[in-house]
Amino acid sequence: MGIPALRVHTLHNLAMHEADRAGRWIQQVAFCQGVAPVAIGQAVAESVRKLYRRDPAAIIPNGIKVSAFQVPIGTRERVRFELGAGSGPVLLVVGRLNVQKNHALLLSAFEDPRLSQAQLWVAGEGELEAEL
Repeated sequence: MGIPALRVHTLHNLAMHEADRAGRWIQQVAFCQGVAPVAIGQAVAESVRKLYRRDPAAIIPNGIKVSAFQVPIGTRERVRFELGAGSGPVLLVVGRLNVQKNHALLLSAFEDPRLSQAQLWVAGEGELEAEL
């Protein structure tokens, strides 16, 4: 006889951001066919209820207390101003500065005009520190 198989799909992000439109349609079909949604955290569970109109089979609590990392409103803007980050995207690369990491390729990618508003910040030490 055996143990009945349970098929689950674990959602780690808010349901509306977990997949594109086609992916959401596939998930809906899967849920209608008996695949059980499992939500990571209460916010994800609420998004499953809202988008797919069904309760998750299980809710797995977040591994960290998210509220411990919340900062007062305005902090992001203040810190960006203090660091001279402006309003565009910032990519921070942290790591050893050596040939294997190929920072030269990353620097050449930032020559693309589509990234003209972005900033690249490189943090680390290594043999290429003076060159970079």
